[in-house]
Amino acid sequence: MAGFAGHSRPAQWSAVAVTRMGLVRPLALAFYLFASDALAFYEPDGFRGIKWGTSLIEAEEILKAFHAKRVLVGDEPFCDSARTSERPADSAVCVANADIESVRVKLYFEFHQDRFVAVTVLSTPTSYAALKRGFIARYGAPTRADRSKKIGPFSEYTSEEMFWEGSTVHIKLSQYVGGPTFTVAVIALRSEVDRQAAEQKKSTDPPQLQK
Repeated sequence: MAGFAGHSRPAQWSAVAVTRMGLVRPLALAFYLFASDALAFYEPDGFRGIKWGTSLIEAEEILKAFHAKRVLVGDEPFCDSARTSERPADSAVCVANADIESVRVKLYFEFHQDRFVAVTVLSTPTSYAALKRGFIARYGAPTRADRSKKIGPFSEYTSEEMFWEGSTVHIKLSQYVGGPTFTVAVIALRSEVDRQAAEQKKSTDPPQLQK
């Protein structure tokens, strides 16, 4: 993914969702991008029947139809376009539940300017191995992977991140253990990743001095 800095860039978050436990969780994690000749992989044209660019209203209708057919599980999907401190007016999110590789996950379909641009898949840390196998079977071998270790008072924790970096779609699957512990995947259009990177840079750049 060209356009992002290296591993020193701090994590950026695209949006925030409140889980059933009332904890604030990120909807999308940072993609660390770098210029490279990445290996080819299968770049999806959407997720779970929702094509990239689908409008919020159309996506909500599709998700509710899938829920009625039990393709989606749990509570009925719902969409929220209300402006919050974490989500600007031109963004929206639809929330649903599904079983992927026999793993129960929560899905956050993200929209920018009424276009479906990204989805976050959130689950427990123990589901990582199953989701990893499923992602490799569906998208092919990852273009790169990173591991990091954290030393705790009684044990050592290993977190892993896998990346599928294409010309149109970028995918990141992560297992975080020690501290906040969860498995999360983000599947996003490259244009959305680049947009978020530009917004993050704009928000962190020092203001220009007044002349």
